[in-house]
Amino acid sequence: MEPTQGFDEAGVLAAVERVRDALKDMDARRLAACFAEDADFNAPPGTWLRGRKAIEETHAVIFSPTPQPGRVSFAQAKSTTRILGVRFLRPDVAVVDWEWTQTGATFDGQPWPDRRGMLSMVWTREEDSEWRVRVWRNKDYAQLVGAPK
Repeated sequence: MEPTQGFDEAGVLAAVERVRDALKDMDARRLAACFAEDADFNAPPGTWLRGRKAIEETHAVIFSPTPQPGRVSFAQAKSTTRILGVRFLRPDVAVVDWEWTQTGATFDGQPWPDRRGMLSMVWTREEDSEWRVRVWRNKDYAQLVGAPK
């Protein structure tokens, strides 16, 4: 990717790396810190969260080494991500798209099918000059018409 002239692409990409690291380490607190206080989080299969606190609480359960009955668990999951692009809407607002894969997740103690999808994030530079996720929209490719195989 070529840097976008006059925009803080390096800052956005560094913030994206903090998200990747928190996901890899399954650290709900560090992940939530990457989000704006009033962030909007949507992911399959219908998870819709509002606010940093809800994002942290939900991911603490998902990442827990002791999966809860009736819940998804990523405790043994492995994921890959690949940034598809960064687009600035304004100097303080950027959209980042990435493609992802996930294996090893479980639901209610049973293996969950391997998954692939695309995530779109809207990042904003906050008053403290940090880039944080304001909007998170995640879709499994299996749910998208015309998705890559």
